[in-house]
Formats: sequence, C-alpha cells, structure tokens
Amino acid sequence: GDSGISLFDNNRTIVRGNTCLYNFNSGIRCSVGASDNLIISNEFAYGANFGLYLYKGIDAPKPGDDGHCKRNQYVNNLVHHNAGNGIFLTTSDDNAFIGNVFNANYGPLWFINGQRNRLEGNSVPRDLVLRTQGNPSFLSSTIVRNQPFALVQVDAYSATTFEDLGGRVFSPEESG
Repeated sequence: GDSGISLFDNNRTIVRGNTCLYNFNSGIRCSVGASDNLIISNEFAYGANFGLYLYKGIDAPKPGDDGHCKRNQYVNNLVHHNAGNGIFLTTSDDNAFIGNVFNANYGPLWFINGQRNRLEGNSVPRDLVLRTQGNPSFLSSTIVRNQPFALVQVDAYSATTFEDLGGRVFSPEESG
C-alpha cells in the first residue's frame, strides 16, 4: 500500500509491535497535525521511499492548529533497507527519535522547516548524514543528544545543537 501506517489529524495514539514492509510511500506517515503519538517497537523496511515520514499535508487542520506534526515519539523502532530517507520530516516540530536503529536506508535523516526535533541514542551508520534545512521565513533546528557520532549538514537558515547530560560536547577517538 501507500504507507504501512497513516496517522492523520490524530493525537495520543500508541502504535506498537507492527511490521510494515514493501510500502510505496513510507513505513509510517504522520500528517495534518498528528500529535502526542507514541510509535514504539515497530519495523519499517524495504519501502520504495521513506521509513518515517512526517509532514503538514494540504488538508486544513483543526481550528486553532497549525497542522504541524508535533510532540510525537518514535522509540526503539527498526528502520532499514528503504529506498529513501530513514526520516523525512517537513514542517513538524518537537518530535523525538529515541533508541531507533537506522540501517541501509538511502540518503540523510532529513529535517526541513521543523523546530526542536530531537535525535537521542539512535544507532546509525557512521556515514549517515543528519541534514537540517530551513528558509528565510522559518528557521529550523534539530537537537542531537547522546549520539555516539553524527555527520551534520545545515544551511544558512538552520542549526543543529548538541547536548550531553554528562556535559561532554566532543569526545575524539584516539589511538593508544
């Protein structure tokens, strides 16, 4: 199908223990203000496009809502062998990606026009790029916490902030 799981204009849903393979668009897709959801212990793999896809969409959100996907937590998921990005996020804020495994997906973990999205303690290949992209009217930000390593790309309208509960910012690998 288009996406293994679709969360549309919803909140406080738990998505647990699913296996979504060989989907065209994404393993899981969140849109039109999907918020406060917990996506935990799922497998999203072998898709023709994205593993995790978050975007505003073109449908009108609820009155008083900006339509951004927000405050969703993606925890301990296995996202692998997708033909596109492991994460493709646009116009979504304050989402957390914690303890997931991203392996053998194509392209960066890509955050576009989103604020305060957080990566924490995920397993990623050493060559995987975290790309944050904004525009002149919307500054984007991504937070990286407790990641053993991260290759980062930002543009003139974005920032990536590194946090460490132990107060460390950089720990070089040195021989001997």
